[in-house]
Amino acid sequence: MKRINLYTLIGLMAILICISSCSKKDNGSLDEPVVTTPVQVEAEISRSVLYDGTTNIEYYFTVWDNNVLVNNATITVNGINVPRVVGFIDGYYDLREYDNPAASYVPGQTYTASVQYNGKTYTESMKAPGGFALNSDYTKIQWDQNGTYATLDIYYLYGSTTYTVPSTRPSALTSPQTIPSKAYPTSGSTYTIHGWVQNSKKKSFGSLSGDNSYMTVTDFKEWRVAK
Repeated sequence: MKRINLYTLIGLMAILICISSCSKKDNGSLDEPVVTTPVQVEAEISRSVLYDGTTNIEYYFTVWDNNVLVNNATITVNGINVPRVVGFIDGYYDLREYDNPAASYVPGQTYTASVQYNGKTYTESMKAPGGFALNSDYTKIQWDQNGTYATLDIYYLYGSTTYTVPSTRPSALTSPQTIPSKAYPTSGSTYTIHGWVQNSKKKSFGSLSGDNSYMTVTDFKEWRVAK
């Protein structure tokens, strides 16, 4: 059997290391580690419009300091105070569409969230996606503002899924989308249509970073249609 000398072995090892390094760099498996700051903020702005017109809008925040929930932060969205929910779980701040002043949602508008805590202010801004519309024969759905992620799902009323895009989630989906006839396989049936779009920033909020810090702005619309 032929012997491999030391220099050849070193060369082969160098090639293997290079291939391994390049592959990991290409597929993103060697992401830079996230530095976790003591303060963490979850921020969610959302609107959901149900088939009957019921509209829910919410600004939701949770704040931690060294893994302890914080009750004395001051939080605003576009200058409107988001109060802590007293008598509920610690660290929970919430504003709804029925409050005064009320939470609102306008696709295309930029929402700036500000968290003041312990003498420091942390801010993050994000544009609201969405603004859904469905044409009269239910064959095309569109929305005014695209987002980081989006989905379209169609179901039998109280039944199984008949159509869904994209197949890999989360991933982007851009407006408009054509709804094929196969989405409505049974004539005379009632179907539920769900459109969902979200802008998202993960593992950070302003100057904060960590697994528990993020901001999302989400729009959701539901229809019930007879085909």
